[in-house]
Amino acid sequence: MFKANLINSPQYYKVRRFALIMFLYPGALVVVVVGQLPWYWAVPVFLLAMGIDLWKIKVNKQAKALSTGHRIEISDEAIRILSDSGEVVEALNVADASGILVKDAYGIPGDTFSGFFKEVQGKTLQNFIVYQAGTQKVRYDFVIESNYMIEQLKKIIQNWQEKGIVVGMAERG
Repeated sequence: MFKANLINSPQYYKVRRFALIMFLYPGALVVVVVGQLPWYWAVPVFLLAMGIDLWKIKVNKQAKALSTGHRIEISDEAIRILSDSGEVVEALNVADASGILVKDAYGIPGDTFSGFFKEVQGKTLQNFIVYQAGTQKVRYDFVIESNYMIEQLKKIIQNWQEKGIVVGMAERG
């Protein structure tokens, strides 16, 4: 079974990108530099560094807040949306789908150097699935936190294809 946090708002991608850019700021290096400066320069530099560190913490909390509240669970039989308390908010039967659109490749944002620099350039990695049943079409964006979950999702998609469930591939999104 695949499990992940749902993304609450498209704003998440902008905040996550900013958080990754802020990751480039080396706070520990500033401490070393401050130690070699005269005190009248060291104090303002240290205070500036502390302010930037606090800002980084705030941005990371904001990104986390935009990806909490609901979770998605995907299995061979269903796609379920759960609240943080574990209550099922929505359940979609895979057998009832007229089509399920998945990405050709899923990943963890900023997991590799090339992925990190794509994110910084604004080419955000979006992990999603689109469920279609008749006129109903819903897209769920989610945050993948481990390679294990990526492998679980691949197995589920493969099982769907073997069962004859209509699975389409999204090139980009």
